[in-house]
Amino acid sequence: MKRAKTVDEIYEEVRDHSLVITNDAALATALNARVDRPVVGFFAVTPRMLAKLLATETLGVPLKNDLELISIICKDVDSSFRFVHAEVENIREISRYTSDVRKHLHSRFSRLVYDSYSRIPTLEMVMERFDPDKSRFYSEQESIAIVGVDLFDNLDKKFTPYGDFTEVDLFTSEPFEFDTAYEIGNDRQLAENAVALIDASRPSDYAIVVNVSSPLTDAVRASLYRRRLPFINSLNVRDLAQIRDYINFLRLGLNYDTIRVRHVKEIFSNYNGFFRKGREKYLLSKQTEEDMRERASELQDIMRNIRNLTFGEVRDRLCDRRARIQVGIVIDSLAITDEKVTSHLMEELTYAVDNVSDLRHNEEIPIEEKVGVLVADCRNSAFIDRPVVIYLGMEQDWNHKVLGKRYLDVEDEMDRNVTRTSVLLQQGSRRFYLVNRTKNGEMAKPSMSFELMLNSGRPYNDDHSPVSVKGFRDVFREVVTGRWVHESEAVIPNRGEDTIDDEKEFKDKFTKSTYNMYVSCPLSYLFRQCLPGSDEKSTEFGNLIHEFSELYLCHPEVVRDMGVETFVDMISDRYSGLSSPSMEVLDHKRIGRAMNNVMMYIDRVKKGPVPLDIRNDSRSHPNRFMLSLGIEFCSSVCEMGYNSTSHPLYGQIDLILDGVITDYKTGGAKDGGTIVKAMDLDSGARYFEFQPMLYLQLAMEHDKRSECEFRMFHVMDRDVESAKPGFDIMGNVRTVKVLDKSTRDILAESPLYGIELKLSKDYQPFQKDILIAIAENAIGDPDDWREDSALVNTILGIVGKKASDTNIKNAKAAIGKVSKLVHNGIVHDKYNVLIPRNVLDSFMETLDEQHAEMRASSLSGFEARPRINCADCSYRSACTLSVIGEEEVDSDE
Repeated sequence: MKRAKTVDEIYEEVRDHSLVITNDAALATALNARVDRPVVGFFAVTPRMLAKLLATETLGVPLKNDLELISIICKDVDSSFRFVHAEVENIREISRYTSDVRKHLHSRFSRLVYDSYSRIPTLEMVMERFDPDKSRFYSEQESIAIVGVDLFDNLDKKFTPYGDFTEVDLFTSEPFEFDTAYEIGNDRQLAENAVALIDASRPSDYAIVVNVSSPLTDAVRASLYRRRLPFINSLNVRDLAQIRDYINFLRLGLNYDTIRVRHVKEIFSNYNGFFRKGREKYLLSKQTEEDMRERASELQDIMRNIRNLTFGEVRDRLCDRRARIQVGIVIDSLAITDEKVTSHLMEELTYAVDNVSDLRHNEEIPIEEKVGVLVADCRNSAFIDRPVVIYLGMEQDWNHKVLGKRYLDVEDEMDRNVTRTSVLLQQGSRRFYLVNRTKNGEMAKPSMSFELMLNSGRPYNDDHSPVSVKGFRDVFREVVTGRWVHESEAVIPNRGEDTIDDEKEFKDKFTKSTYNMYVSCPLSYLFRQCLPGSDEKSTEFGNLIHEFSELYLCHPEVVRDMGVETFVDMISDRYSGLSSPSMEVLDHKRIGRAMNNVMMYIDRVKKGPVPLDIRNDSRSHPNRFMLSLGIEFCSSVCEMGYNSTSHPLYGQIDLILDGVITDYKTGGAKDGGTIVKAMDLDSGARYFEFQPMLYLQLAMEHDKRSECEFRMFHVMDRDVESAKPGFDIMGNVRTVKVLDKSTRDILAESPLYGIELKLSKDYQPFQKDILIAIAENAIGDPDDWREDSALVNTILGIVGKKASDTNIKNAKAAIGKVSKLVHNGIVHDKYNVLIPRNVLDSFMETLDEQHAEMRASSLSGFEARPRINCADCSYRSACTLSVIGEEEVDSDE
């Protein structure tokens, strides 16, 4: 491994040139800061900076920004904003590696988008068409230097001169070795010890390098805030409170008829609107001026009439002067200021704010967030111009994903990433490498880049074998274990004295299991923390099915070549007969049937190969089939953990393909009504199961979607029928969807989402009109709809019946069947559950409140508040305060 040149060394090599080109923006900035002579224009620049400057010279017309570009393509191909944006991002990604973009587009729609895209003046078009020999700008340069050409991508290389230029290598001929690493502990301790190294009087001398998408980054920012150290922050449109509040107000307003005061209480308070105490549980639409203050009444009027207002009118009536400017920039850029507010345009606005990177704003970033500690992303830059650089983690999440991208040369891209990482890890005149001792219960494993770096510069050990990196001790000359920031010392209380230590506060995020446990009874949650169980599948059969499904998804050819029976035999000794020896033959057949069902399902939903981007042995629980077969790689679409960035929530998702979550179920199948009841705290369900709503929230945050789908695939449902030819495996699926629509809109459109409604023969032909009428006219609790005489008369009018006793009875029966589809704002039938976005948002607010309550209870004591029968509790035998009805009894009785 060679020593990387410092910024000063590179500057000495290029100082006499008139133009320096590098694709590292941080290096260009650092070189420009060192210029010690008069320079007109700029000295160091990246190819993309040059492309923007030379766009008019190259194309003869100005460039289109992303919003203009996507809007033009949407009109050309007659498609929605989000679909076109996703294709444009994919096209840009491919163009970084090859000029033959069209070859790697595999759908007709993708090629249509590309044809339109290729006709519009964009930055990529400038870079593709740029000819150094014909550039007047290049001809005016006395001499040109190129720094780190090995890091240039396909488009960057277009700016390399054909004639003479000086190529500056990033490395010297001197060897480099990593000196000392510090094993600290968990992520929080890692962050606290890193921040403790920073001199508060000179924060701008320090940089912290971390994977900014990892939970460790949150811990770093929290530590910086606690010590009140300034750090550089980049503010996006989506981060502005004015934009978030405006969008949230619109979303709630579009569901005005079904939302309650508790749903809007926070957003109203942001706009100085307040309600009288005790109104939280009532419908907003039923509130009068006596129930709220004047400003809240004005806000209610905006929501009531929101579909008759334009986006600009809502902004003017809602926002103060500063917020009006921020919101105006966004809606003007999207050209929707004078458009009426609709659900469709609302979705377009939300998507653009969340996903379009060049959306403008003029928010002033506080001065304390423009200077200070630099928190740098390990995947972006190679150079960091700070004297002291602190590296955190350096584990598998530092790997660059290259597998599964057929448009790039994997070896070349890995070499490029190794070069960039090698330079990055040598920045600063003083370096600190801080690592975790363990991760997920195993020894922390360094990034793959270390092994590749060491083998590139020192290909063999003394025995001529390749260097193998299994831990940080294989990388660093010395690994020091210990921390310089210590936990507060325990205080031993005197007899009769009770002391509560802040460090004992429960801060773990909810998982599906712990949340179900907490809402069932806070005391049972406490027992789970003291007597911890696992969030893995509870049975060996479930574990085996999950591992087989992952194997078949990632490596279907292996399963087909070996045959399903081979895998059944592989695990029969492990599972068959666990229940009883006489069940061995039945268990063997049961496993085989489940595996065949899994294969049918995956073949149905999988549209192509999945990325093989995760090493199986890097997981805390590697796939046992893959280990036994010597298969190294699995996919990030399977069995991955997701942390919510907005709520105290974590979940491990079995499979997520194209934004659709699949959770494999080995137990009995439940109908939609049972699923909905299990997600209602007041339903009296025997067991609660909030997994669908929790995982939908995680997936929507991860994929930045406003709608999402969760499928429960019951591998053993209808096991006899599934063995017959022509069986539709989707009949084993229960689908839960979040839709960015109101309950009324969902009910009216429910047949479009697969909801089945069986009415009598006289009413069935009018099903669509009946649903629309009920959605538009029904008031109050669905259980009371059938007693609404006005609604009954409306239905009779639709079917052309007179108001006789018999006809009224039949109309009420039809209304009753529709009302049974709705529970707490959720629409459902046997196979489908449709959740309005505002219902999910309200649920997540409740979860946040419950988590805060849980943390407070961890310091003061958990109460026994069972919502289920104590006899069904897993911790019944450990509890000394079981509750039956309103009585508390000792569990020994």
